[in-house]
Amino acid sequence: MSTQRMRTETRSELRRRVSLAAAIVVAAAVLGACVSPPIAGTTVSGTREITPTPPVQAAGPPPSPELTVEPSTPTPEATPTASPTASATPRPPTASPSPAPTPSPAATPVPTPVPTAPPTASPTPPPTPTVAPSRTIAIRSQSFPVEVEIAATGSVTWVNMDPQPHTITSTAGLFDSGYVTEGLAWGRTFNEPGTYGYSCRVHPWMQGAVIVR
Repeated sequence: MSTQRMRTETRSELRRRVSLAAAIVVAAAVLGACVSPPIAGTTVSGTREITPTPPVQAAGPPPSPELTVEPSTPTPEATPTASPTASATPRPPTASPSPAPTPSPAATPVPTPVPTAPPTASPTPPPTPTVAPSRTIAIRSQSFPVEVEIAATGSVTWVNMDPQPHTITSTAGLFDSGYVTEGLAWGRTFNEPGTYGYSCRVHPWMQGAVIVR
């Protein structure tokens, strides 16, 4: 079908081109006849007689060249090949997995708690106070320290910082320093453990004690 159509279109195009060429030739001939000079002739009146030019026969259309059209080999059309339809293979029914039974946990015996006796708190012995082997006491504002602790064989030294004189006199009559004026000191060693009270003979309200451990 397509080959026949191509042949028809080719012939129509050739005819159109031949007709156009013939028209161009006729137009050129007519134009040449109009512009060609007439043949001069003498008339009685002295005017020039124009001899008519024989009409030019229009040239016919040139013979159409024979167009040899080679027949084209028709292209074979592809014949659709039917694809084999895959047949559905029935599948066997899938068995749903059955849930495995969950084993019940075995009862674990709970041991009976045995009462535990609370631990007995051991009494903490009181810390042993650290006793200085010797002490130095400053007498100020007419007063002695209430108590002074020392170790056995230790000594106590009193330094008078007041402007008035003072004495360190044992209330049991064991020792007496005499008058100790400002800036002077007096000391005594205590070998036996015990409590030794003392006072000032000038100022009786001044009292103190030495505790020997």
